[in-house]
Amino acid sequence: MTCVLIADDDIVVRDVVRRYLERDGLVVAVADDGDEALRLLDTNRIDLAVLDVMMPEPDGLALSSRNTYLGAEERKAATVLYRALEAARQEVAAGRRDSLELQRAMRKVLDSEPRASVNYAEIVDAESFEPVVRVTRRSYALLAVHIGRTRLIDNMLIEPVGEELVATL
Repeated sequence: MTCVLIADDDIVVRDVVRRYLERDGLVVAVADDGDEALRLLDTNRIDLAVLDVMMPEPDGLALSSRNTYLGAEERKAATVLYRALEAARQEVAAGRRDSLELQRAMRKVLDSEPRASVNYAEIVDAESFEPVVRVTRRSYALLAVHIGRTRLIDNMLIEPVGEELVATL
């Protein structure tokens, strides 16, 4: 019997994919993080793996080859990128549309981390990648930050959903 591994940190995605595969008669193994997926791969015969390429590492950092250059203290410091985007997401959820306000929220968090050296924290149009003054259409919050000698980048989509804007990490 074919065994499929589903590795995704989103429980809804895991459950929907699992149901469809089981309905088709496949055996399914499920992991909610990379460490669990590796354990399942070591202990089971897996024929196919369905992986969430955006799934964070166990410490919350995005899965990235650049993270291998970070020491333990730098890894802790690197979570500031996620926290900065989360601050902007909260501002969007509170109805803020002014790019300078969103940038200020990100910068406040980034500036709180002594190991972080900010290259940029910008809000740009999703099509042109030009900076925007006010978020009224699909846009990105973009970060580039050095932690030690390693340059890390991250982003967040901001898009209209009806009359509201929704920011997705």
